[in-house]
Amino acid sequence: MTISEAAAAIGSPEATVSAWIDGGRVPAQTSEHGRLVLLSSVVDRAAEMRQAQAATPATPPAASVVQNEIPAGSMIVPRDAWDRMLDQLGNLHEAGQQLADARERAVKAETEAGFLRERLSELRDQLEQGTPSPAPASPAMPSVPSAPQQPVRRQGLLGLVARGLRRRS
Repeated sequence: MTISEAAAAIGSPEATVSAWIDGGRVPAQTSEHGRLVLLSSVVDRAAEMRQAQAATPATPPAASVVQNEIPAGSMIVPRDAWDRMLDQLGNLHEAGQQLADARERAVKAETEAGFLRERLSELRDQLEQGTPSPAPASPAMPSVPSAPQQPVRRQGLLGLVARGLRRRS
């Protein structure tokens, strides 16, 4: 019988019967009508295949689908772990912004501290020379009109500096 007749008899595609012949599982002879097989050989091979399929435990289709959907070099991460990681990343970004703001404030404070040190040094020099002069307004602190200073009693920053120098002596 021909391959197509044998395939129709067992309800399988011709390619399956041809593969069995090519693999040496079913004997065949070549004739002018193509390859010929014994129906009993094809029926026996089909029965063996059904028994083998029944003995093999079926793999759950969900497992094979999940394995096929994961690209190479990737990993599966639980959703809650992913969310925690994103929260930490957001916190890290916020901390970076706060650090940049703190650095900016520190630079401003250093600049103001340097100005105040220079001004204090000038005022000490003037106090030692005995020529007090009104303090120019600093760019950081606007000038505020004050009451007239009394020559006997020193007021403000100059007075504090003078008292500090007297205590050291």
